[in-house]
Amino acid sequence: METVTEIKSWGNSLGLRITNAMASEPMFTKNTKVIVTSTPEGMTIKPVETKRKYEMPFTESELISGLNEYNAHTDELAGLLPCEIMDY
Repeated sequence: METVTEIKSWGNSLGLRITNAMASEPMFTKNTKVIVTSTPEGMTIKPVETKRKYEMPFTESELISGLNEYNAHTDELAGLLPCEIMDY
């Protein structure tokens, strides 16, 4: 996406307003931390990659390893009660 906008004064600095349309694609929201790279040709703004706050102790493959038809307890799945069956 490309748009034309204007750099404005913001106190003793310069500011650039980012429209909602421009912010939606990289998923920028209020207080998003970004890395701004400046070169003679222009600037690049990228979100800071954040690490997960909580890492799961097990992967999905570890959780289901050794699972088979005998120890999966599929025979204990709930079934419908007669009052839950609708007659059409």
